[in-house]
Amino acid sequence: MSEPSLRSGLRRRIVGVALLAGLAGATSAVIANLSFQHRTITTVIEQSWRLSGRDRFLARCEANGAVDVVREEEGLELYAYDAAGRSRSPTAPVLAPARFEQARRGPPSVEILGGRPWGGQALLRASTDPTSPCGFALVRWLPRDDMRAHAAWAGVSTLLSTLVVTALLALILLVRPIRARVQRLRGAARAVGGADYAPGELEADDELGDVTRAVDDAHRRVLADRATIEAQRERLERFVADVAHDLRTPITSLQLALEVLADVELDDDARATLRRATNDAVYLASLTTNLRLATRLGDGWDPLDGDPTVDLTELVARVEGRERVFARRQGLELVASVPDDAVRVRAEPTWTEQMLTNLVQNAITYGEHGGHVAIVLRRTAAGFSLVIEDDGPGVAPDELPRLGDRAFRSDDARARDPKGSGLGLAIVREGAERFGWTVGFERRDPRGLVVTLRGATRA
Repeated sequence: MSEPSLRSGLRRRIVGVALLAGLAGATSAVIANLSFQHRTITTVIEQSWRLSGRDRFLARCEANGAVDVVREEEGLELYAYDAAGRSRSPTAPVLAPARFEQARRGPPSVEILGGRPWGGQALLRASTDPTSPCGFALVRWLPRDDMRAHAAWAGVSTLLSTLVVTALLALILLVRPIRARVQRLRGAARAVGGADYAPGELEADDELGDVTRAVDDAHRRVLADRATIEAQRERLERFVADVAHDLRTPITSLQLALEVLADVELDDDARATLRRATNDAVYLASLTTNLRLATRLGDGWDPLDGDPTVDLTELVARVEGRERVFARRQGLELVASVPDDAVRVRAEPTWTEQMLTNLVQNAITYGEHGGHVAIVLRRTAAGFSLVIEDDGPGVAPDELPRLGDRAFRSDDARARDPKGSGLGLAIVREGAERFGWTVGFERRDPRGLVVTLRGATRA
């Protein structure tokens, strides 16, 4: 199976950058070569006149009538010419008249020779006397080490400049645009399904465009799935709320009927069965209320809307009176202690009563025959303290921090009674957070559980 090729968009960019880099490299090479030639020629001309000297050249030429080949330490050769371009040296090369015209006007006529042994030559004006046989000097030089160093520098500089220009072009024309698109694509991927989602370049005809379109499709699917799930959740919550509401009346009637039967003379087995039925009725009554509160919260209900107030003194007395019968059926004693005056707090009445009911019923349900449950309401410097304390088996220390988490029940609680989902304590914790209270769970020494609610009071 062949590997997939690049899409046209990225391929055009890569080819374009490569062509631009090649053009930049060729330009750099030309510039470096011209710089090398200029540097070499300038160096040779300066050294030739420094080594042989114009005055020395003229003196030798005028003394002999000509200057044949003159070899110096640096590998130079000099030939003398008159104003007409003639040389008395039979070995002097023949030069075109145009070279002499250029030398008269200046700058020196310079030529780089490609073959060996010579590296180049320059025609210099030596004398302004038109009758002098030494009016011009042809300087020829061999390639030298400093020239090779210049050539090596030119090659290295050409390579480095080509690499630098290529890297800059790739960064500006290829890497930076692709990096920007990848960053936008990453941000879009992280925001999939969110309100701040922004699609990338969906029109791009390349691999990143394909990925962007896939992310955009995933975003639409997430939104559609979320809308479906939200609609299903709302229907389920409405159904649960309706069922909970409809169950309240028959469960209350069932609970009253069971309490009436509890006063009838029954044998031990029937009384035990009746006690279990009563417990189940109490549990169902509490469960339906908790479910209704939970569904109302799911619908966006604000329990503090309207700035409600609850008198905790009256609330504790009402819950204690209602649950005393349930405690007696379980073989436990329920007592309450409240201040003489009202303790008013900012809270929703129904939810607050259900919070206290959940805590008291938990203490009774998981208590042991002959045990005790106490409700103690006190005023404190910061507001109030509401304590529900029992002498039951309690909760393991490592499970205390998880009490109040939705769907959590301790192992001991599950062993004693398989019913329950942890919703009651979750309603307590949620209510405390909504009302600005704190709720704490701690073990009672030597046994038992202490639940403490604290918060501010109202005048």
